[in-house]
Amino acid sequence: QLSVAERLGGSLEEANTLIDEAARIIPAEPPTAELAFVLARQAYDWMGTRDEVSGLVPLARRAVAVAAAVDQPAEEALALMALGWALVYTTREDDEEGLAAYRRALELARRHGDLRTWAMIVFNSAHLYRSLDRFDDALAVALDAYREFARLGAPPEHLSIVAASAASTLIALGRLADA
Repeated sequence: QLSVAERLGGSLEEANTLIDEAARIIPAEPPTAELAFVLARQAYDWMGTRDEVSGLVPLARRAVAVAAAVDQPAEEALALMALGWALVYTTREDDEEGLAAYRRALELARRHGDLRTWAMIVFNSAHLYRSLDRFDDALAVALDAYREFARLGAPPEHLSIVAASAASTLIALGRLADA
């Protein structure tokens, strides 16, 4: 939790140090909800804050496995998002496997009602599709989520993230008036 507080306060290096320390001291066996939480956050944090990216794919795969083993869908969704990002952006290993990880992450977050995680995954998923020049897919993900968030009466901070994804895609398509 200290890592999350540090990240929110803008201390990314301290946040990474704290989450790395937590991952080091929590026993790897048996899998636990605590380990799932820490590994998922470690993988997610790695996406935007680490220069060295080669270790992200195995870390994200481990985080997904641990979260699935202890039935922690929010952590599994977060780890799947990190795995998808790593597969597409960092290693160019397999765009389709990366997209499949994002689709599974979206489904988990949607099914389990974690609006914050779902909004982050929608934002990153739409960005991923745009980076692959798949603008129709990006728009579909963003607009579907926006409609569902609106139907659920999602808080403005979550609805605005999803709306920004749709607007960014519409602007990229040259449809500024629709954004």
